[in-house]
Amino acid sequence: MVEQISYKKEIMRKSVHMICAALAIYIMYWADQAKGRMYVTTGVFIVIILLMILDIFRIEFQKNIPIFSLLARKKESKRMIAITFAALGVMVMLPMFDFTITLTALAMGFFGDALAALVGRKWGKTKLIHGKSLEGSLANGITCFLIGFIFLSNPLLIGAMAITAMVVELVINTLEDNLYVPVMTGLVGQLLLLFF
Repeated sequence: MVEQISYKKEIMRKSVHMICAALAIYIMYWADQAKGRMYVTTGVFIVIILLMILDIFRIEFQKNIPIFSLLARKKESKRMIAITFAALGVMVMLPMFDFTITLTALAMGFFGDALAALVGRKWGKTKLIHGKSLEGSLANGITCFLIGFIFLSNPLLIGAMAITAMVVELVINTLEDNLYVPVMTGLVGQLLLLFF
């Protein structure tokens, strides 16, 4: 069952997610160019530790952490927040995938999911599974395809990654899509990179 929150709060949540994603991708790209991959990996590891500490205070000690409390979904009140899962996904991808594939998969995961939620909530009429709509899924796929061209040049590779992101986001309901969508999208991209 999809949690029912106001559209205004959803816009605010997804806007923060997209801003954080854009900032994280930019910092990772800059750090890789300026300092190298080990610098990026160390930075992501530090971010994960800090987020886990925040989650301990937020969940175990029930401390009110302003931005997290304002934007967290109900299901996140008793588990790690979405950004922690996304950071864990990046840590999985960094040593295994091409760096450009990792950035592409992360961007597709965040921006595709955000547009899927916003379009689906506002204009979604044709329901598919888990309360998600065809319109939201199409918005996701189109967004991911367009984002792919920021990082990659091969339309077949971009299309395969965009379709993967769209399908995984559609079928994931109980599991954390902020972890699964980027990792699965990156996996498909990395496998196809061997052929393109």
